Amino acid sequence: MKSRNYFARFAEDRDKDGNKSIRWQSLKDHLENVSKLTEKFAVDAGGDRDFQKAAKYAGYLHDIGKHGSFQERIRLLAAGEHAQPVRHAFIGALLAYGKMKSVSFAVYGHHAGIPDYTDLCLATRDSKYQEAIASLTANESVLDECPWLAHLQDEAQEKVDSKVSQDLRTRILFSCIVDADRTDSAEFEYGSAHVRSFSFDAANLYEKLKHHVDQLSRNAKSSQINTIRGEVFQKCVVAGRKQGKMFSLTVPTGGGKTLSAMAFALSRADSFPEDVHRIIVVIPYLSIIEQNARVYREVFGDALVLEHHSGDFQSAEQPKTETEREENTTSVPFARGHANSILRENWDAPIVVTTSVRFFESLFSNKPGDLRRAHNIARSVVIFDEVQTFPRGHIEPILSMLKGLAEEWGTTFLFCTATQPAFERNADAPETDRRWQPGTVAPVLPPRLHPLAFP
Repeated sequence: MKSRNYFARFAEDRDKDGNKSIRWQSLKDHLENVSKLTEKFAVDAGGDRDFQKAAKYAGYLHDIGKHGSFQERIRLLAAGEHAQPVRHAFIGALLAYGKMKSVSFAVYGHHAGIPDYTDLCLATRDSKYQEAIASLTANESVLDECPWLAHLQDEAQEKVDSKVSQDLRTRILFSCIVDADRTDSAEFEYGSAHVRSFSFDAANLYEKLKHHVDQLSRNAKSSQINTIRGEVFQKCVVAGRKQGKMFSLTVPTGGGKTLSAMAFALSRADSFPEDVHRIIVVIPYLSIIEQNARVYREVFGDALVLEHHSGDFQSAEQPKTETEREENTTSVPFARGHANSILRENWDAPIVVTTSVRFFESLFSNKPGDLRRAHNIARSVVIFDEVQTFPRGHIEPILSMLKGLAEEWGTTFLFCTATQPAFERNADAPETDRRWQPGTVAPVLPPRLHPLAFP
C-alpha cells in the first residue's frame, strides 16, 4: 500500500525578492533521523546494548503520534490559518509503556518535561488515548511507513537493578531524545552549519597547557610557593593516569588549582581517550567563573571553551504552557541568529565552564532545556571547585547522583577546595548515614603537599 504524505514540520523561506515558499520535512525522515541520533548519543554516553536499543526506539516513537490529526493542524498552520492544538507525545509513550518505562517517560515529556509517574499511569487508562493508539496501529499507511512497529514489543527489553539506577537511566535517555529531536529540527530549519561538532584532542590541549605553564614558570621568581605549585601540577598529571572515578584536590588559594585541576583532566583524557569526551568545570561563584574562563581561553583559545551561566547568556523566550511546549511545530532550540545557544543547551564543547546551579539543574530538573545536556555529562571529567559550597540540605541526593554517574556512566569527578567536606562516612557511622564508604575518594596530593605545608 502506498504511504500518505505525513509531515513532521515545515519551514518558511523567502527569496531575494521576498517571495515566500514552504519546505516540508517528512515524518518518516524525522523519525529515522532522530532514531539514529538518539542511538548515537546513547553509544557516546556509554549505555549498554539494552539502553542503546531503548534509545533507538525512543527516537522512532517520540513523534509517531503526529500521524494522526496533527497532520491537519500542520497544514492549516502552513497555510497561515488558525489551528487547534493537538497533543501527540502520549501515543509513542503509551506504546512503550509495557516493557520500556524509561522510554515511555522520555517520549511522553520530550516537549513538556518528564511527567509525574501518576500522570503517566492515568494516561494509560484514558479511553480516548487507547482509541487513538488503536486507530494508529490499524492504519496500513502508518504500518507501511513504520515497519518497526510490528517488532516493538518483541525486541524491547529493560532490566534495571534499582530505582536510583532507573531514575538516572531515564534522565540520560530523556537527554538523548531531546538533544536528537532538537538537533534534527535545527538542521532542517537552519542547515547543518549551525549544529557544531568537535574533535576532542586531549594530547594537543595538554601540550598547550604545559606550554602555558612553562612560560609562567620561566617568568616567575624562584620561591617556595612556586616550587610547590609546580609539584601540585605534576601530581595532578600523575593522578590523572590512575584508575578510579573520585578524586580530591586540596589546595588553598594561590596554589595553582585552576591550571593543576585542568592538568588532571587532560592527563586523564589523554590516558583514557575512550572514556573522556569533554571536561566540565563547575564553580559556584560568577566572579570566579569569569576569571577561570578567561584563563582557559588564554590557554586553549576562544573556540574550545564554552562559558554557560546567567551572566553570559539570556536564552530565547520559552513556551509558557504545556500545550505550547508540546505543540511547538518546529522544535527549533535557538532563535534565528543565535546558533551558538544550542551549545549552551547540550554542552557539545571540549571544555565547559558553568555554575553549580546549571550543573545540578542538568541532572535534577524535569525540563527538556535543562536535561538536554545530561547525556554529555556521562563519560566526562567534572571538576568541582569550592566543593564545600554544596547545599547541605540536598547532600544525600547529590552524592547519590554523583555516585551513579561515576559507577554507571563513566564520569570522573575531581573535588577541589582548601577544606574538603566529609563526603565519606566514618567507619562506625550508623546505617542511616548515606554518605560514601571510606576510601571512595582518592586524594591527589600526599600529606607533604597538604595545605598546612604551604607557608
